[in-house]
Amino acid sequence: MAGDVLKESLTCTTPNICFAPIEAAQVAKRAALFDTILVVADPYSVADRIDLYETLGVNVSLYPYTPLDAPTIISVLGLLAWLERETSRGRVLVEGFGGERLVMAAYLIYHGVNIEEVLSRIAGLGGLHSPLHLRLLLILWALSRELDLKREASRYIEHAFTGGDAHLAWTIEFAVEHYLQLRHLLPIRLTQLYYSIIGHKHVRLNDVEKSVLNIAESLDYTLVGAVRNVAVSIGVESLEIHVGCQLLDREGQCWPEAEKARLHYDRLARLLGIKNTSFTMTTPEEAACIAYGDYAPDLCGGRDTQYGWS
Repeated sequence: MAGDVLKESLTCTTPNICFAPIEAAQVAKRAALFDTILVVADPYSVADRIDLYETLGVNVSLYPYTPLDAPTIISVLGLLAWLERETSRGRVLVEGFGGERLVMAAYLIYHGVNIEEVLSRIAGLGGLHSPLHLRLLLILWALSRELDLKREASRYIEHAFTGGDAHLAWTIEFAVEHYLQLRHLLPIRLTQLYYSIIGHKHVRLNDVEKSVLNIAESLDYTLVGAVRNVAVSIGVESLEIHVGCQLLDREGQCWPEAEKARLHYDRLARLLGIKNTSFTMTTPEEAACIAYGDYAPDLCGGRDTQYGWS
């Protein structure tokens, strides 16, 4: 019977970890097959299911998931370390209403699978829910190529389910995001940037890296998380910055953060031989599609409207 269940609905990347969509009829069978179950979903939608798993005596945890947003890089790294620990103790199932595919993709990257193969495998299972999930996976992939990811993930295991320091997470994400988009044009060493951000002493940054770090910090200098992400385009006469703003209905939108970062963007523009920097306010999904849409065109078939420029 176990073999039939596995064949029917579970995708197992190793003998000790499987991923599956939530199915109402599978609760008792899954509780019998696995030592730990991670439910990746909105808490209100799975409260009864979690209670049932607990009644059946299985070790169950909830990882809050929003289809249209993404967890922080610190949370995901912590979760990967947590999964590594749990799989060393027994069999683990990750299930959700699509959120399990994001966790599976992150887990594959964590274990060295190339980003193109990861996205192809996830597409075959139904794909990602949001361009912001694609952005998160690319940030994780970039870090995996430059760092000992298992060692770094272990730093954040206690923050897997809480997200940890939001400003630190945003700063890391913004820095890696600029690395991903500018690494072929400017000398940016991701390792140096990352260790500088997390507080390692005696890290020396070049002028480009200093500007990227200043940009990353400026984009969340208000500590309210208004800026979600950024896409950088090289125009004929300007460095075009598409700001993924979560507060487009806020007075001033994300212009305070953009203006704080403008000086540092201007420095990058000069290094690229460009005279000006321009900013556009747009949705986070649109900014992610501008930056990374080529990796998963199906996620970015329809784009939202942009909101003004200067």
